[in-house]
Amino acid sequence: MGTATIRQAIRDACDQEQQGQALRRYFETHLAVLTTHLVLPDKDPVEALEQFSHRYINYVPEFLERVREQAVAQQAGEDVETLLNMAEDFFLAPPGAVHTGGGLQALMDEAFLAQRLIEEVNDRFMRSHGRALVNVDMTRANIIAHHLVGEPLASRLEGLVARSVELVASRSGLFEPLEESHPAPAARLDLPCMSRDVAVGLRLEARPQGLGNQDSGFSV
Repeated sequence: MGTATIRQAIRDACDQEQQGQALRRYFETHLAVLTTHLVLPDKDPVEALEQFSHRYINYVPEFLERVREQAVAQQAGEDVETLLNMAEDFFLAPPGAVHTGGGLQALMDEAFLAQRLIEEVNDRFMRSHGRALVNVDMTRANIIAHHLVGEPLASRLEGLVARSVELVASRSGLFEPLEESHPAPAARLDLPCMSRDVAVGLRLEARPQGLGNQDSGFSV
């Protein structure tokens, strides 16, 4: 397993989506609910949701590679492998709570699990060390993804993430103090799926319970 396998799984799911358009139909069916949480364009709101989802899913392998690189730079490479293996397992061998229909709809659930796991570990690492493990702000993208996954599944996945973080803590020294000679990373940037040409915004009152409290400053 690894990022190459994840990329192949994404390509296969994209091919499946082109044939069946299950994710698009899901968004069309749930559009009224989604608009209570998200700011969407008047023209082609479903297309905007699809664009966000494609970018969010496609960023997973790149994100895992970036976490690995920054962990090595901060001399936490060995400890972070537990996290990365778990995130890869979430994507390639997801637990039973994840949507089982296949295609991009299932990968959205799996991408949410993987990226929420990294976000929670990143935030806990920051609290322990005063700096981020990876200088990417995942908060707002993950809140949007939470709404796209939908309830009650999203909350069940949040619980799985919380238990997994405790498992990471028990199996590694990732949250133990490191030498303080390493420079702090640069200012945290939004995930690429939150770029301004993706017309999906978040209503301020639409923050689910249990997600991070940081504000990425994203606007549309």
